Amino acid sequence: MIQYQCALTDDDYIDFNLYTLRKNPAYKRALLLCRFMAPAMLLLLLVVNIINRYDGIGILAAMYGVAAVIWAFAVKPLYDFICVRNIKSQLKRSQSLYTPEYTLYFNEDHILDISPQQETKVFYEKIERVSVHRGSVYIYPTSVSAMILPAAVFSTEEDRERLLSFLTQRRSDLQIERSKS
Repeated sequence: MIQYQCALTDDDYIDFNLYTLRKNPAYKRALLLCRFMAPAMLLLLLVVNIINRYDGIGILAAMYGVAAVIWAFAVKPLYDFICVRNIKSQLKRSQSLYTPEYTLYFNEDHILDISPQQETKVFYEKIERVSVHRGSVYIYPTSVSAMILPAAVFSTEEDRERLLSFLTQRRSDLQIERSKS
C-alpha cells in the first residue's frame, strides 16, 4: 500500500483546472474559432473599405494585418487570463470548491480517498486516465472529476514514477499522459 497526505493549494487547483480545460475539445474548438473570427472580421471590414474606395487603404490594410496577427497570438493568453480570473473569483466566493487536505491510500485493488467530509473508494478498473503535469499527478475516475496529487507530495521524481508504475501494474492498459509544459 502507498499513502500520500495531500495539501492542495489554490494554485494547485487553478493549475489543474487550466490543464483540464486545455485538454477539452470544446475549449480547443472555441479557441480556434476565436483565433480566426477577429481576423476574418478585419478582412471583411477591409473589403468594405475597398468597395467604398477609402483613400488610405494601404495604411488601413497594414493596421488590420498587424491587429490580426497580434490577435491570433494573444487570444490564448487572454483566454487563460480570463479563466484564472474566473476561478479566483469563484474561490473567493466559495470555500467548498475543493478539499484542501486529504489522504490517498493506494491499495491492491482500489484507491481510498479520505477527507474530513467524505470517504471515496475508486477501483483501478474505473480509472479513465492518468495525467502528469508540472510534477502533479491527476487521476480521473470520471471525465469530470479527478484525484489531484500535487507535486509537493512527491519527495523525488522516483517517488512519482513509483506511483505511476504501481498504477500501470494494477491496470496494464492504463496510459499515462505526460504534458509538455
